[in-house]
Amino acid sequence: MTAPILWRVAGSHVAVLRGFRNRDAQVLLTLFPPKPAPGQPRGGSTYYPATAGDVLAQHQPLVQVVEGDLQRRPGYSLGLVVNEADQHPEGWQPSPETGRAWGSRNGHINTAMWLFSECDQEGLDQEEQLLLAQRVYGADPSLVIATGGKSLHCYYRLAEPVTAERFTDLQKLVIAVYEHLEPGCSVDRSLAKPAQVMRLAGALHPRTGRYAVIHAASDTVLDPVALEARLQALLPASRPRPVPSPHRPPTTPYGRPGGPRKRTLQDVIAAMGRVPSFASGCGQREQFLRFQAAVRHAVREAGSTDQQALALVQAHSPGVLDAEDYFRTDWTQISAGTLFFMARQEGHS
Repeated sequence: MTAPILWRVAGSHVAVLRGFRNRDAQVLLTLFPPKPAPGQPRGGSTYYPATAGDVLAQHQPLVQVVEGDLQRRPGYSLGLVVNEADQHPEGWQPSPETGRAWGSRNGHINTAMWLFSECDQEGLDQEEQLLLAQRVYGADPSLVIATGGKSLHCYYRLAEPVTAERFTDLQKLVIAVYEHLEPGCSVDRSLAKPAQVMRLAGALHPRTGRYAVIHAASDTVLDPVALEARLQALLPASRPRPVPSPHRPPTTPYGRPGGPRKRTLQDVIAAMGRVPSFASGCGQREQFLRFQAAVRHAVREAGSTDQQALALVQAHSPGVLDAEDYFRTDWTQISAGTLFFMARQEGHS
């Protein structure tokens, strides 16, 4: 009997998106229905809140309920919400009417680390889909999932987190550029939703009976500012630009509504403590550049000085012999959020 899910493959997909060491990261697996026939209602989705560690360890209660539901619902597919939701507010409960879990609605997502796209066009083979993605983004995808159907899902990792609104604006630009470069391609506009579900590697495609698999991966990391400039330049001046998303205040920062509290110097130090130290001559130059720039901005936001930031960086990574030289350049395209993202990759909450 064919296994409904290759959990080891699914775990690899989750680990790339959430970070290989961040086993406590939230993952919302989603069983979603097939496209309905014309005039027919669409079926409902089922949600499975889990952690990256649950998927990687093939946690049996999760495996049993997901595989049992798949067997009872032929035609359904298993996916996941790409963007990780923040901690839900205290006392929040799923809707008894819809069964929606936390992380399944756009308002539950505050930040994003990935952009993703799919060009579903008759006659466009997978190699051509990859070439088109490279034309749009200017680089190889960070991750490619072959869905088991005819299309590829191309993911691009961002150098730092962006807000949900910025994510939507960038995704709308990506869609517009796809349609400009390949007018016949069909790009699902729901890809601009922060809580968008994408097919999970390791799961069967119900129409073809083939597994979704990891097709390719690379070390591509895109700067969101440079990417936005590239996408704008690819669109002709005569083409209307996507309308920017209205700003909304974060709904759940630090588990409560109303906007994030100001991070203190202790927060910065705690986050730094979760990031492994760097050393000269170990091939870590690019990572250290991002780290020291992020620390500087985080320390500034906490109300302290660049001298304090340099002292913290030198104490964190005494093996970097020329740390002071790096501080002579102010990396404006790196934000304080990069430090806290790096810490989250190491399991810092």
